[in-house]
Amino acid sequence: MPPKRFKYRLELVLELRKRKEEQEQEKYLKLVNEIDRLDRQIEEVRDEQRRVFRECEIKMAENRALFDWRLEMNYGCYLEDVVRRLITFRAEREKARLQQREILLDASKKKKVLESLKDKALQEFMTDLNIQEQQELDEWASACFGS
Repeated sequence: MPPKRFKYRLELVLELRKRKEEQEQEKYLKLVNEIDRLDRQIEEVRDEQRRVFRECEIKMAENRALFDWRLEMNYGCYLEDVVRRLITFRAEREKARLQQREILLDASKKKKVLESLKDKALQEFMTDLNIQEQQELDEWASACFGS
């Protein structure tokens, strides 16, 4: 008699849950990368803003034309507005990241539940198989060396 093979009846559901977890993981990583990119952009704009304000200080110290100084100050104020918008957008993305993290954790839990059930079913299968094998060996021994 050929050996029995273990077949988990919820294997398709488990595969779907694994794919769902992978998809949620990808969404989460995209948000993390986007937040990192925004952090770099904010730092770049702040560096530019510091450079502009240093130039303004130099122009003021050298008593250059008021018009040049005002242009630089307006540009600096514009950069401050850009930083504020980037920070606001980053906060929104951070909120989305936290929500996505919860979704990912939920998907992971659902997958782990099915994996745990599969492991239990496999253990039961192996126990039943061992019992059946032992019974067959006992029957064979009884037939060969019998009573």
